[in-house]
Amino acid sequence: MERIKNDLKKAVYENKQARRNRLEIGTKFNFLLNINGWRLGKVHVLLGTTSSGKSTLMRSIISDVIENNNIPKVSCFLSEETSEDYKLELYQGFKNLDFESRVDFYSEQDASSESARVQLLEQAFESESKILIYDNLTTSSIYGEDFQKQSTFITNLKRAAIKTNKALILVAHTNNVHRNGRELIDSGHVRGSKTVANIAEFFFVNHQISVDTNIYNFIQIEKHRGQEPESKLFRLDYAKGKRLYVTDRAQSFSDFKELWKMRDKL
Repeated sequence: MERIKNDLKKAVYENKQARRNRLEIGTKFNFLLNINGWRLGKVHVLLGTTSSGKSTLMRSIISDVIENNNIPKVSCFLSEETSEDYKLELYQGFKNLDFESRVDFYSEQDASSESARVQLLEQAFESESKILIYDNLTTSSIYGEDFQKQSTFITNLKRAAIKTNKALILVAHTNNVHRNGRELIDSGHVRGSKTVANIAEFFFVNHQISVDTNIYNFIQIEKHRGQEPESKLFRLDYAKGKRLYVTDRAQSFSDFKELWKMRDKL
């Protein structure tokens, strides 16, 4: 009997391990393939400074999910833009209307009260989508300014992601002191409560380096719970006509540091 119990326990663990190694949401981006893609029921945080390309990356991620999956929906909860403005941004990148039936939009700007904004967020979690993008967490009125309130809110977001089995992507800003590129940012520079970094299973940092007239964009995998990526730094290739990142490639830290030394300083 004891042997049967142990065999059953072993089967459970092996099944969990197999799930970790399975690509749950298809992607063409190498930085995601390195961690077996977005993980259902997990919290992913994307951190960047103001005007560092986070919005472009979010549009690129939406495009990537639609092109490489048959999942019913992608949900976007917006704090800074109206749904109509964000749809226009997507249209400029897609150049067609394919996204309209695949993406649901919920915007704080379309709600007249705090309770209405919270209700919209609840609707986003209750939707049939497999991915929920919260853009931008740290400028959201629900997130607020009080650190204790922020911590409680983030904890509740994680519980909701687990309950609904959604891949939750939280876009976050850094503190303003890091806006001018005086130092490399990491998870310790997130605006507001440190719970954002502590509670995330996956943490990405968006770096942008300007050298003369050239702009270089990178994504760094800082946290990757349960995954062992071969590379942790990737350069994103931007297609101006599409206003999207279309490809990415692994980048050595030594080459990245050389660019960082050459960067334009304000």
